[in-house]
Amino acid sequence: MSLRGREARRSVRVSWQWKLVIFGLVPLLVLGAVGAYLAGLGMAPTAEASLITYTWPVMFILISQWAFHRRIALPVIAGALIAFAGAALLLGPEALNNGFSGNLTGYGLALVAGGCWALYSWIWQATPVAIAPVMPGLFLLAGAGAAAADTVSGSAHALPSGTALVAGVALGLGPYGLAMVAWDLALRKGPTALVGSLAYAVPVLAALFLLLAGIAAPDWRLPLAAVLVVLGSLVAAGYGASLCIKTMRIVTRA
Repeated sequence: MSLRGREARRSVRVSWQWKLVIFGLVPLLVLGAVGAYLAGLGMAPTAEASLITYTWPVMFILISQWAFHRRIALPVIAGALIAFAGAALLLGPEALNNGFSGNLTGYGLALVAGGCWALYSWIWQATPVAIAPVMPGLFLLAGAGAAAADTVSGSAHALPSGTALVAGVALGLGPYGLAMVAWDLALRKGPTALVGSLAYAVPVLAALFLLLAGIAAPDWRLPLAAVLVVLGSLVAAGYGASLCIKTMRIVTRA
């Protein structure tokens, strides 16, 4: 039977456990990833917080390997250490000089955001059905959760400005709309090694954009840290590419 046929059959008999994961955990992960990332940007330097968040590809490989094989290969561990060395390059001098001052919480939130994205991507890969068709409902649940949390926190409410509305629509259609659908399709149908390599290029592109936009000041540590993150991800992917192929075979046979 073709993969499409197997997916069609699985869509009829999704277990209640997977329904709970899809409609319960996934919206929480989206809310946690976006909320922690934006909160982290407000408490730590933008470039450093962004780079820490973009260690998620390595975390994704670690989660995927452990979940399906109950072991983590040495190349994956080495890749993770190299990638996190990039973050340490940014954080080390500040820790030695200022004890992280007031940025530790921001860095922690950035790491939480990366972890949420990694777990979110693994669920995207492991779930027996495509999530893209129900994505609007999942984002609606995440939005409702954000509104509820904001109400409980006692924050003052005000109508957003026109600029804020335009920015919100752009973010909804782009990074949290079309990009999510594309990522779902890429994980399920694209060449795993190529998809992974493109994802690992994000830290470099993000650092370059922040520098060009004037958001981050030029610093030799920033590009070097980005290179370390990408290098570590590629080292992990050297084993992770074959791992993901095996994982997809396990999932499609389930």
